[in-house]
Amino acid sequence: MIRLRTITPALAGLCITAIAHAQGVVRNGYALSVFFDDATKGRVDVVCLGDSNQLHYGGGWDRAWTRALQRRLGIYATGVTTPGEGGGSGLGVGEGYSTIATDGGSFVIGTAPDDVDRYFNAMRADLSPHGYVYLPPGVSTNQTVGIRVFDYAPFDVHDALKFHYTYGVFGGGGEGSFQPSVRSEAPPFTEFLRSPIISTKDGTFGSFKVTTGSLELPAFRRPPHMTFRLSSNASPITGPFVAYGMRIEHLNSRKGASLNTLYAKGSQSARDMAAALIACEDATLTTYFSQVRMLGATRVLIRINTGVNDRNETLASVGPERVSDGSSPAAYEDNLVAIINRIHEIWRLNDWDARELHFLITPSHPRGFPEAEPMLGYRQAARAIADRFPRIASFDFSRAVNAFQMVQRHWYYAPFDFNHLSELGFESLSSIELDALMRAAACPADLDDSGGVDGDDLVEFFVRWESASMDFNSDDTTDGDDVIAFFEAWDRGCE
Repeated sequence: MIRLRTITPALAGLCITAIAHAQGVVRNGYALSVFFDDATKGRVDVVCLGDSNQLHYGGGWDRAWTRALQRRLGIYATGVTTPGEGGGSGLGVGEGYSTIATDGGSFVIGTAPDDVDRYFNAMRADLSPHGYVYLPPGVSTNQTVGIRVFDYAPFDVHDALKFHYTYGVFGGGGEGSFQPSVRSEAPPFTEFLRSPIISTKDGTFGSFKVTTGSLELPAFRRPPHMTFRLSSNASPITGPFVAYGMRIEHLNSRKGASLNTLYAKGSQSARDMAAALIACEDATLTTYFSQVRMLGATRVLIRINTGVNDRNETLASVGPERVSDGSSPAAYEDNLVAIINRIHEIWRLNDWDARELHFLITPSHPRGFPEAEPMLGYRQAARAIADRFPRIASFDFSRAVNAFQMVQRHWYYAPFDFNHLSELGFESLSSIELDALMRAAACPADLDDSGGVDGDDLVEFFVRWESASMDFNSDDTTDGDDVIAFFEAWDRGCE
């Protein structure tokens, strides 16, 4: 292995030139063409799964991808945030907004009765950082729970905004209520809007259901730092009460993207992510993805970023192959397949259109120069999965940038911490990744990622088409329709 201190300036320049002309950064960019096309005409959502880099010190990929999407597509809403985030600590999901911490108060987090817990058993399933808040019957609290929005939010905070919340309705009569409101977080803490009091009881014996509500704030010039709350200055929250999720919609943004973090936990591998999804009850993932889809997104892109911690995985994979060598590329691939299969399963159970669903597999950033196994194998596995399944693309950071360049540009978190990125590193790599994906999506017939369409793309198309692994039109089959769609794209070239 070549160590960084032995690289000469001449060798470094050669490396930079080689990477600048590298091909294959994106595999199957055509699989995301309709996703990015829809983002220019309507709304799409990105849902991220990752390790500690996903929410690194309250930022990470969550912040950087939101900013990158804002610059290129616009942001139409916050992502799904949960009131019991991080066990009530508010770990930092969201750019320009945050969950209000609820730890140390009256709320129960993650240990409600089973009929309530099953709709978001994220803590029991280890689906970090999400969690609900629950208030037992007869208990009241004035503790604030909701979303705080800052003046640097990725949309105009003075425009019309709509607060969406998902909560539980209990059977029987009696007490149980809350009153959503919006107020300033600067003195004198003006309350701009207050909902009528909402009962959490429906009078039906023995029933429990999950429902949604909303509160619309009209456009007007207001001070920064507002809180969209599930309580008001005038009325406490009274149990039984449970809140599962919250979002804020920018009503004037009829197109663009929203960024959600589904999984973000340090020292975790693809196996841990897959195991958490498998451990979640169907009702839990249905509740989460219903909130993702509730604001009219026509497409959902699942971005999976993992690899650094997979090198140390000792347990067998949890996918269909059950690979015993947990750190091997085969196990990595099997765990990714388990994630994909589990999310597809939720779409089938709810009879949602599978064509809404897209995946992007982005193995972790480069850590060494040159890269060694098993990371090289993980990158090949990501490409193999993109070739096996419809509507899946992969992105390879190592073909866009190397560790030497990242050191030069101060993209690592610290001189001796190559596992994490600096804020500049997250920002830069997110831009590189998203720009490459959008270029590839705009030139879907460029199958070899060369920057143009030519005879080589024809050859690759028919090799993969004859092996039944070229679902170019993303209809879940490889047939003559794919040939027609490909030639139309090939004739069109790069937009």
